[in-house]
Amino acid sequence: MLLEIDNINQVLVVDPNILINELNAKLSDETLVFLPTLNQLYLQLRVIDLFHLKLPNPSHHLYGSIFNFAIGATFETKFGREIKLDKKVLKCVSGYDFTRFLLGSKDLASPKELILRLHPKKERVIFNFFLENIAQFINLVYFLKKLKCEPFSFYLIRKKELSDKFNASIIVEKEFEYDLKNQLNLLNLNVLENKDIFKLDFPDEERLIKKIKLSKTDFISKTRQIENIVKDLNIGCCEILFLPIGLYCLIFKTISDLEDFERAFLQKFQMDKVYYYDFNSSYIVNTLKTRILNTLQKDDLNINNFKNQVSYSDFKRDLEKAIGKKYITDDLENLYLYSYDASFRSSLPDVVVFGKNSKQISKILNIAAKYNVPVTCRGAGSNLSGGSVPLRGGISLVLTQMNEIIEFDSENCLAVVEPGVVTKELADLASRSELFYPPDPASSAWCTIGGNVSECAGGPMCFKYGVTRDYVEFLEVVLSDGSIINIDVFQNPEILSLLIGSEGTLGIFTKVGLRLLRKPEAREVFLIGFKGLEDAAICINDIISLGIVPKTFEIMDRTAIEIVKEYVFFDLSNDINALLILEVDGTKKEVGSIISTLKNLFTLKNFNFFLAKDNNEMNKIWDLRRAISPACGKIAPIKISEDATVPRSKIADMIKGIDSIAKKYSLKIIIFGHAGDGNLHPNILTDKRNKEEMKRVQDAIGEIFKLAINLGGTLSGEHGIGYMKAPYIKLEFDKNTIELAKAIKFSFDPKNILNPQKIFL
Repeated sequence: MLLEIDNINQVLVVDPNILINELNAKLSDETLVFLPTLNQLYLQLRVIDLFHLKLPNPSHHLYGSIFNFAIGATFETKFGREIKLDKKVLKCVSGYDFTRFLLGSKDLASPKELILRLHPKKERVIFNFFLENIAQFINLVYFLKKLKCEPFSFYLIRKKELSDKFNASIIVEKEFEYDLKNQLNLLNLNVLENKDIFKLDFPDEERLIKKIKLSKTDFISKTRQIENIVKDLNIGCCEILFLPIGLYCLIFKTISDLEDFERAFLQKFQMDKVYYYDFNSSYIVNTLKTRILNTLQKDDLNINNFKNQVSYSDFKRDLEKAIGKKYITDDLENLYLYSYDASFRSSLPDVVVFGKNSKQISKILNIAAKYNVPVTCRGAGSNLSGGSVPLRGGISLVLTQMNEIIEFDSENCLAVVEPGVVTKELADLASRSELFYPPDPASSAWCTIGGNVSECAGGPMCFKYGVTRDYVEFLEVVLSDGSIINIDVFQNPEILSLLIGSEGTLGIFTKVGLRLLRKPEAREVFLIGFKGLEDAAICINDIISLGIVPKTFEIMDRTAIEIVKEYVFFDLSNDINALLILEVDGTKKEVGSIISTLKNLFTLKNFNFFLAKDNNEMNKIWDLRRAISPACGKIAPIKISEDATVPRSKIADMIKGIDSIAKKYSLKIIIFGHAGDGNLHPNILTDKRNKEEMKRVQDAIGEIFKLAINLGGTLSGEHGIGYMKAPYIKLEFDKNTIELAKAIKFSFDPKNILNPQKIFL
């Protein structure tokens, strides 16, 4: 049953048990679609099966995991409590990602309704055909690359019972229909109309679907080796090959067949490179989930009584013996240097330790657990919510020296990096290779990937391209007891989602695999002026209703405009009370069409707009946005930046509410942010030496958070909770959800040594 389509916020509220065939039929007359169900693979399944079976997204290379499309839900849990997570806020989350964790944990909970992200409908064409041999496949892949056609999906199916031939399906944009049809004819590949050939008997148990990520460079040879294993064992199974992402999927009929295959697979590939495929981590994940359920059923959540009673000399001696003195310092100068971040509180650690690799960090955590010493991880210290402040002392674990790009694979659109790699350095490397890494926080020139993953950083491009969570393919994680696990987006997407944004409270990230995109061919930038916020909100909705998804949608209110007026290089009349910076990208043909449509819209609505003529003018427009934070320093010595986030339809209400709060407390609040996903940045300008004013600031912050929650929003879109927003967490989550958070924390970190007193504790 389809419960609600929200066209403004582009979300769908749906009964999780609705059949995908039925969902597609109900959406057929709408302007929005649920992208994971456009292919023919899963038509006979229910929506909830996509998540319970952790099925691959045929468009993963473009949009990531199917779990990326789930933004909210209401759950009935196996421990007798309802968990209500009914936000319509795109791409944003405060603290742990409960929605995606519970969707992938059917032993813990069942959803009663789901909130899913929709996208504008595009004209796409499906071709179904038989592939007689691998040579035809190689020719077709070469042709698509020559055509510069990135297929929406491309997969092969082989049903052992029926044939040794592959059934193939490819979906492309309408503009490639003619060329692809001609190429299929040249290859003697007859297009088939029968969709039933793609129907598969999916098992009830997720474990029977084995997903193996391979390198595309030797995909054919590796799949043949795996196929030989299956033949030698005389196992009956179906195969699905997801070509754009190099994913080989086997569907087994029995557990015994699966176990036989796993043994033979490990023996065959133990010395070969098979991307982040780890059987052992699944056992640890299952143990953690069982521990969470047992904790909740026992109602044993007393983990607040942290006691740090250790012999520091014994602890330091063991630490030096394990990792060497050169990685450890307790000089007072260094303790002060690592006692703070970009928030407004500091706390001295007892010792600073510089991370080297996962084995060394494993030893550090093992010793910390032995002595019950807290460990607070940090990168560049650009965190705005206090996540890297060591509130309980102990170890400040600095990962900036782990800054190697271990692998940059342009063919597979994958980067494997250490946590200390600077975000902009990776983005620049990708750009030089005609690739694109979209997460772009304001501090990208110095912040690190490890910190981005810990806080789930976003940036201006998050409306179209998503946040850091949407690009993490796998993590190597050291748990609080020193054990090392590898978690990937195909085997355990729910655990991966839980770890991303957990702010160092569940584990230490020592290796990150990131998905990259092909670099867009063209881009254009508009600056649009409005007399009022209502006009800006109407413009945003008009653009989205046209099916246009801008790369960026940045909004500035009058307070922000005033402090950067000197940087404006064109006339800006006094009746302009809001600005939108709108950037679009795509193919040259696509961008040209969008520009023509937008010009007509802005002219019809009589909006004041400026279209950049070249890269220099584009940069000047973006300089306006970049100038806001530095310009704040001319007005007051301190700038407190929040990131409360609301549904896009509530942006105007949020800005008006913040203006009222500013007047109520006699404060200067500058408002700007990412209008596409409602992620606003109210910046309070103050002087913390003025105690009376700081009291008003704290009261104002509390009211801003309450306003966001009352408008259906969330405390944080990208800055995290840390200690600064922790006192407000009960505004957003009820007792049941907070108890779930504590159970998760207790199960991952029973001694509460990882970043204590943050988020929910």
